[in-house]
Amino acid sequence: MSQRPGFLVGAAACKQTCNSYFSGLLVWLVSSVQAGLVALKNPPSSSSSSREDPLHHPDFQALAAGLPYAKHVHSKLICAVTREIMSDANPPMVLPNGYVYSQKAVEQIAAQHGGKVVCPRTGSTYGLEEARRAFIV
Repeated sequence: MSQRPGFLVGAAACKQTCNSYFSGLLVWLVSSVQAGLVALKNPPSSSSSSREDPLHHPDFQALAAGLPYAKHVHSKLICAVTREIMSDANPPMVLPNGYVYSQKAVEQIAAQHGGKVVCPRTGSTYGLEEARRAFIV
């Protein structure tokens, strides 16, 4: 029995439609699995030997390889004035009103206002000696 030309065109269109549909479904599935892995991924789980950890399985490790960690082990404080990271070299300083700025920002503000620190948020004025270093553990 010979096949009709219309049948071949219909079969090719069906195959193309199925490939488009299922490849889209595959992209959605991979994206969903990666979203779940991001929620679980943290530095300890990359070396975890627990069988309950999905990242223990090599296939999941491959999917999670380029994904960011869900938790950051070390947080970074950014000064609202200078937009620089606060560190031991530029420690966070607490004004009496509770607002926190970097030491560099407090010194810059004091230099601009004749030795007085004017809080950028509230406008309250303090002496430079009233700013206290914050220690975050």
